[in-house]
Amino acid sequence: MTTGQPPQTGGSLGANPYRGVHPFSSGDNDYFAGRGSEIQIVISKLYGSKLTVLYGESGCGKTSLIRAGVIPELQKPEHRVAVLLFRDWQSPDFAKYLRHKILEALLEVINRLRKSQVESVPDAALPAEITFAELEEALRGALGPDDDTPMAEEAFYGEQDLPLDRFIMECCAVFSGQMFFIFDQFEEYLYYHPEGSPGAAFDAAFARLVNRQDVPASFILSLRDDGLGKLDRLRPRIPYLLGNMYRLEHLTHDGAEEAMTRPLEIHAQSGYRSVDIEPALKDKLLAQIREDRIGFEDVYLSPRLLVPQEDTLRYKALFLQIILTRLWEQDIGKDGGSFLKLATFETLTAEKAEDESEARYLVRTYFDGIMARLTPEQQDDAAEVLRFLIRFGGQKKAGDPRRLAMDAGIQDEGRIVSLLEALALESDDPQGRKMSLLRKVGPPSKPLYEFVHDVMGLALRDWCDRRRDDVFRRRQEKELDLAERRRLQDQATADDKLKASRKLTTVVLIAAAVLVIMAAWIFYSKVQMRKNELDRQAVMSANAKVQEGNTAAAMDDREEAIKAYKEAKVLFSALGKIVDLDPEKQYQEFASKGAKAKARKDAMDLIEVGNDLAKQGESKKAEAIEAYEKAKALLPALADFSPEGEYDRWSKSKDVPNPDKGGPKRSLRR
Repeated sequence: MTTGQPPQTGGSLGANPYRGVHPFSSGDNDYFAGRGSEIQIVISKLYGSKLTVLYGESGCGKTSLIRAGVIPELQKPEHRVAVLLFRDWQSPDFAKYLRHKILEALLEVINRLRKSQVESVPDAALPAEITFAELEEALRGALGPDDDTPMAEEAFYGEQDLPLDRFIMECCAVFSGQMFFIFDQFEEYLYYHPEGSPGAAFDAAFARLVNRQDVPASFILSLRDDGLGKLDRLRPRIPYLLGNMYRLEHLTHDGAEEAMTRPLEIHAQSGYRSVDIEPALKDKLLAQIREDRIGFEDVYLSPRLLVPQEDTLRYKALFLQIILTRLWEQDIGKDGGSFLKLATFETLTAEKAEDESEARYLVRTYFDGIMARLTPEQQDDAAEVLRFLIRFGGQKKAGDPRRLAMDAGIQDEGRIVSLLEALALESDDPQGRKMSLLRKVGPPSKPLYEFVHDVMGLALRDWCDRRRDDVFRRRQEKELDLAERRRLQDQATADDKLKASRKLTTVVLIAAAVLVIMAAWIFYSKVQMRKNELDRQAVMSANAKVQEGNTAAAMDDREEAIKAYKEAKVLFSALGKIVDLDPEKQYQEFASKGAKAKARKDAMDLIEVGNDLAKQGESKKAEAIEAYEKAKALLPALADFSPEGEYDRWSKSKDVPNPDKGGPKRSLRR
């Protein structure tokens, strides 16, 4: 659909017309392109041979060819056949489930034929569709021991009472037609049910179906080319097992171009927005999705030495679908444009390795966008769990939640069930891409989970490895961060202890210093008190010597006075006191004071004598006057003293108190 004209931008966006990693289904047959000749070849094989082995590389499109090409064609009115695609080999009781699916295929063809017969009659009413329960009841009734007793359900679905070849013959007899069986991913049967296991009993049942020419059924065994060798275990029972083989190759150049453009044409014809693909992008995709240039093995990172001829070049359809799905999401879903652009193709691959092509990078990182819808915790769990759904060679394998939880080392099985259900939920995102990576197989009561396509097993393992590396890095960073926090915490604790120790040491030192200072102060105080006491005693001794000298001087004992003064001066000098003490001057001063004191005392005594005589009257007057005169002569201070007046006063008053006997002192006028 490259017209050179801008596409119409009107209309709603619609769903993504590309399928990504998912196989095409019967409802996608209009979008399925590039396999017209292969569809007719497979149908002719079904009609012309009892057994056909359809094989090819993983991802070449075997399942999509059957589901979106062969089955829709065989369900057209001109084909009176019941078609069954069976691929659920994982369960131990798959044989019972196979019979259930045979009845569903029989029911579909019966209702389809009844409807076509009625539609051929004008104005005829459409009959009610037959239900599964009605069909099962009718068959069990026909196979019962008598008309009134239907066959037991266990016997109806069991190989022992009702062999599979007879079961199919009875089913074909119901609509007088034949059945086409397409056993897809048959290598899974050989893997899950090795020789000697209960499920391997199907080998004999299948051999009878193929070898009996009266069973109106044809079979296709569809498997990867690397599983052909495993068919050897059936060759003893089916001699011509590999007599009719058909290898499905990758897309031709024209088929790859049609796979890119036809979905866009059908999308526009369905009333949605018209979208085109840039020619430059188409050319680059065709150059990079060649089977010799893209893959997940290391060999695809280097140029091939042997390059196929141009007319034999093949192109990997699955990788093309994945790349176009991602481009649609970006250019149409997010940007709202009308072109799938080369610029977007290059922008999305800006982080690719230098030796990796853009196409391989987009395929390898396809799961990043799908996994991004999970929580970070679920992504971590997915990296641990999903790797156990991939075998060593990249092939898928089914697993149950309990075993997956054990293998991944996760104790919470419910957490794993929630994760698997989220990845197996087939719901479209806003851009229309299928978000499921897993599909549930086996009985609904105890389902198993497997990857939708094993060709992407290595890409999924790459995602798991990258995520696990990221988890390991985050754990290391967390551990380092925790160790650093512990180190800082220990350092802080040590610092706090050191600070506390230093504080305590400081307090102790201060307390010790205070105690030392107090002890020193007490010692100093005692020493000072002792010194002061000694000084006081020395001063007292010195003062005593001075007083002794004064007394001696007053008594006019010059020798003793000078001696006492000198001793006092020596004592004062020993105390460090400078005293202006001149023994000679001190003596002269106190000798003079002593004479004056003696003169005063003698004068007072004479006055007292005169007073006593004056009291005796006139007879003692002369003696009293004489005493007063002598006192006046001894004491210069009594110069104004009048002996006559003193006599008159004391002679008249006989009761005048004597100062020396406790009475008030008499004042002497000077």
